[in-house]
Amino acid sequence: MVRISWIGPRAGWTHRSSSANRSGPVPRSGGRGGGPLSLEEDLRAETEKWLRRAEEARERASPRGEEGERFSANIDAYLSDCRYFLDQGDLIRGFEAVIWAWAWIEIGERVGILVLEGNRP
Repeated sequence: MVRISWIGPRAGWTHRSSSANRSGPVPRSGGRGGGPLSLEEDLRAETEKWLRRAEEARERASPRGEEGERFSANIDAYLSDCRYFLDQGDLIRGFEAVIWAWAWIEIGERVGILVLEGNRP
């Protein structure tokens, strides 16, 4: 079973009770017929959600200095990679790329080489 526990309940996951035979997250209902989403559907939906959020944050990010420009270029590359992998159906690499993009955005903001205008998404 693939565990994506860091996403947590905020993204719609619930955890099985301790009395259940298996532990770990249970995907939310959805998809066709109202049943659980398939792993592929859920991974694509999560990747697309975080891609949108990362793209919105990137639009609001202003680089400071040369280091900020390098950060921005890396973020743009990861976002581009994510879109490419999604188009190719490579959901794992797509998700990985958007997580890296998001990490670079957060790191850049925390160390002060990216300034995000407004609230975070």
